[in-house]
Amino acid sequence: MAITVLTSPTTPNVTDTRLVYSISSSNSLAPQFQFVTDIYEQGGSDLLTRLYSYPNPYGTGIVEISQILGDNLEYDNDWKTSGGIPASTSFKGFDIKFGEAFGTSLSSSVTVYPNLTTNTIEVFPGTVDVDQGSFNFPNQTTYQLLSNQTQGYITNDIYVTIPVYAPSFATVGFKDIKVEFLDKDGNLQFSNNCSLIPSTNYEIYQQGIGIGTSLFNNPFTLLDWEYIKIYELATSTLLTTFNRVRPCNGDGVTFAFINKYGYYDYYSTGNPVRKNTDVTRESYTQTKVDYSSIVSTYDISRRGETQYNTRYSDNFEVTTDYHDQITADWLTELFDSPNVYIQVNQEFIPIIITNTNYEWNMNENRQKLFQYTINYNYANNRYGR
Repeated sequence: MAITVLTSPTTPNVTDTRLVYSISSSNSLAPQFQFVTDIYEQGGSDLLTRLYSYPNPYGTGIVEISQILGDNLEYDNDWKTSGGIPASTSFKGFDIKFGEAFGTSLSSSVTVYPNLTTNTIEVFPGTVDVDQGSFNFPNQTTYQLLSNQTQGYITNDIYVTIPVYAPSFATVGFKDIKVEFLDKDGNLQFSNNCSLIPSTNYEIYQQGIGIGTSLFNNPFTLLDWEYIKIYELATSTLLTTFNRVRPCNGDGVTFAFINKYGYYDYYSTGNPVRKNTDVTRESYTQTKVDYSSIVSTYDISRRGETQYNTRYSDNFEVTTDYHDQITADWLTELFDSPNVYIQVNQEFIPIIITNTNYEWNMNENRQKLFQYTINYNYANNRYGR
């Protein structure tokens, strides 16, 4: 018996794509033949799922497992980390074990021969553009900010994390990022380095730079900074910039949302939040005459129509500032995001974005700046009565 893996996805990879394996077997012409694919967490012994697949006309098995791996990942809500923390539930390795099953005749019982060859893959819940020319996430041998944000906007009293994809320690030799706080004139006010945990594997980290962090809490909350710049320390490559937002009269809101890589980005606007409430009332009508008393008398205060259930749905709306096309395109990920929160008193409240469409900047000559209106509801409405 021989199972051969003809093609496999690259690793690390993402689950919002197509993770396709092509396999062959020297027994593919055997009666009742099927390929067997067993999926385990890397190094684990508990079988997550088993797939059976018939050979195609060329005798090859084509197996696609992205949804199965995605179902075994969760988002890492490490907003309040005091330093850097590795992604644990959103970045995992899986052992894909291939085998086969067949009988001795068309009517015989079938014997399964599992785990004849193994392929290991690491994945995280990112996406791949279907028009980029490949199913695979484009791996790099340098640091990569897991965000399309080039200019971020945040206030100074919130939690903020930086998602970083770090190649193997053997490739880069060290894993450090540098964080600078600058005033409005670009003068350095404070600087510190984050030493990410060295490893021989590719890893993903979320580095806290906002409130509550061990390295940056004081300058983040006390200094009169205007910009924060994040660099890869080894090459001084700028990864991203945050601009400070100053809310007017305490207005504004900060969103935390899962971006296209599967990690949290943050966006603050200082503009006022508008709110309206939809009220749903259920009622019944009782008679004016009281049939339940010994003597029925006229009662001017006896209610006819009575409400027995009232439900509220609070709807919120906020308009962003004007942004250039790069920032506006990044903000569309907020509307696409499967997981969105707002920060209220340094707590994360889940919300639902209710926008049903948004507009892209399609004509640079006509439209240089973009502004969005974000509509949302709380995921947990207040109790009815």
